[in-house]
Amino acid sequence: MTIKDLIIILVISVIVVAVVVAFLIPAVQRARLEANRSVSETRIKGIDTTCYLYAQAHNGQWPDSLEVLVEQDYLPAESLVNPNRPELKVGYVYIKPARPPDELPNGIMLFYEAYEKWGEGVQTGVEFITDEAEFKKLLAEAEKYAASEGDGD
Repeated sequence: MTIKDLIIILVISVIVVAVVVAFLIPAVQRARLEANRSVSETRIKGIDTTCYLYAQAHNGQWPDSLEVLVEQDYLPAESLVNPNRPELKVGYVYIKPARPPDELPNGIMLFYEAYEKWGEGVQTGVEFITDEAEFKKLLAEAEKYAASEGDGD
């Protein structure tokens, strides 16, 4: 075997490795995205449950902010970190209802992932939403219940 043959084998090997890596990178990125989505969903459910427990303990009054839950030891601070936006201290948006829990309809969105621009979707306290128009509709509905006392249907 000559040096020329070895160089050809080496070049072909590098090309094969590059092709394999090119196929693996999107799969790894997709797996990371799915894992972050699952963590975010779990955190939002925990925040949701904790807010309801807080409201029960405070005569139907919701916490003023998610930070209050950390300050009063209802949640650890890392529960407020969105794995898709770890640079934010609080990676979720909270829509504080004006009504006590027993006066809210089922399925009202109280939380969603903070985001800069619409991407593949947003995890909310209700579900993962990929349709921006549907998200904005749910947000408008939630904001009716966040309005001043007596507003919202």
